[in-house]
Amino acid sequence: MSWMNVPTPSNEQSWLKMIEFAESMPDTNWKKWKNQIVPLLREGIESALHRHFLAGQSMQHLLFSVIDHYGLDEEPRVTIGFDEKMDLFVALTTFNIWFQQPTDRAELSGENNLSLLRQFLVKLWITAKPDQPLPSELQNA
Repeated sequence: MSWMNVPTPSNEQSWLKMIEFAESMPDTNWKKWKNQIVPLLREGIESALHRHFLAGQSMQHLLFSVIDHYGLDEEPRVTIGFDEKMDLFVALTTFNIWFQQPTDRAELSGENNLSLLRQFLVKLWITAKPDQPLPSELQNA
């Protein structure tokens, strides 16, 4: 089945689905990743970020967008990825980060994860929806 035939969940369902995906990864190689991703996604939901952004995945990278369907081409997105040490980073780009350097990138350290994600979601909103006001959940990010 192609991703184009998969029904797009609501934004909240998409965030919950990414939590489920992260929790399903084996601890053998993914424990450090899971211990940062799952709390970050839960905090994002508690902060109501899910109201404005669709969450998805590209392999093990988590993606956030403002489009209403799965399957990104050159649309702007925020990606949470990791390096060879499994250290997380957040990036703003219009392409898969495996193939092109992001427009902006910052390391996630645990203490600043939600704050940095919010800052990048602000950049995404401004890039993708320049004519629409910033949602209140992103004010003061």
